[in-house]
Amino acid sequence: MSHLFFAKESWQINEDPIGTGVQRQCYVLVECPPPWKADELESKAVPENLRSLAEEFYEVKPDGIALFIHNEKLRRDGLTRILIFSPITGFAGGYAKQEIHVPSLEDVATVLRDWLAGKDVGGTDINPHVRDILICTHGAHDKRCGRCGIPFYRQANAVVADLGVESVRIWQSSHFGGHRFAPTVLDLPQCRYYAWLDPQTFATILTYSGDINCLQSIYRGWAILPLPAQAMERELIWQHGWEWFTYKVTCRMIEQSEDECFHRFELSTVIPDGSIKCYQADVVVGENLKKGNDGTEPKLISQYSVANLIQVR
Repeated sequence: MSHLFFAKESWQINEDPIGTGVQRQCYVLVECPPPWKADELESKAVPENLRSLAEEFYEVKPDGIALFIHNEKLRRDGLTRILIFSPITGFAGGYAKQEIHVPSLEDVATVLRDWLAGKDVGGTDINPHVRDILICTHGAHDKRCGRCGIPFYRQANAVVADLGVESVRIWQSSHFGGHRFAPTVLDLPQCRYYAWLDPQTFATILTYSGDINCLQSIYRGWAILPLPAQAMERELIWQHGWEWFTYKVTCRMIEQSEDECFHRFELSTVIPDGSIKCYQADVVVGENLKKGNDGTEPKLISQYSVANLIQVR
C-alpha cells in the first residue's frame, strides 16, 4: 500500500504510535450506510430523532463515542444493528458487549435513550463472541482515512476470506481518532488500536501469530489502560508473546509526578493456570515535534519510554 499521506508526517519523524489508544467511557456503534458528511450526523441517511440525541448522549457519556459502521455484505433489509461496548471493572480482557437489533435507523434513538437512562435494552446474547474490527474510511472527515482506509477495508475483507477466519466482522467506520495513522483500526471488544496496517500485518493481528515484532510499529495501545500504561503493556507483550492477548489484566497507578511526565504503574494479569502475576514499571512521557504538512501549525506529540520493568510477584 502507498502511504502517501502519513509518510510526510508521522513516519517522517519516526513517531511511535504506542499510547494513542484512547480510553472511552463507552463505544456505541450504529449501522448506517455512507456517504457520511464530515459531521456524520448531518449525513442524508440519519433521521432527525437520532441527530437530536447527540447532545443528550455526550451529556450523559462525555467520554464516550458514537460511531457509524457499514458493511454492504452484512446489511439486511429490515435490520439495523446497534453495538454497545462498556468497560468491565476488575480483571478485564476488553469491554462488555451488547448487540441490539431494530427494524430501522428511526428506531435507534429510542433504544439509545433508554440505555442512557439506565434501562435494560438486552442484546447480550446476540453474537457475544464475534470480533468486530473497525476500519476508519471517513474520508469527508480526513482525506487520509478515505485514501488509505477504503482500499484497506477491501483488502481486510479479502484477508478474512482467504484465511477462513470465523466470527470476525469487518466494518467501515466513521472517525474514531488518529487519522495520521491511516489506515487505522479498532479491534472490538478487546478495544485494541492499530496503525498503518497492510494485508500482511493485518493477518498477523487477526490470527495472533507470526512475527510479533511487527507490533513495534503498528500497535497504538489497549484502550482498557491509561495512555502511558499502554507502553508498559507493549513491553509485557514481548515477554509473553501472542498468548498475552488472551489474558485479563488490571492496572493501577502507584505514583505520578506533578507535571504528569513520570508515572509508575502496577499491572497484574491472570495467567492460564489461574495464578496472578504482577509487574511494575516507570513510564516517562517525552515530546516530539510533528510538523504539519497541510498548512496546520506544528504541534508536540507525546512519546513514551519504559524503564525498570520488574515482576513483583
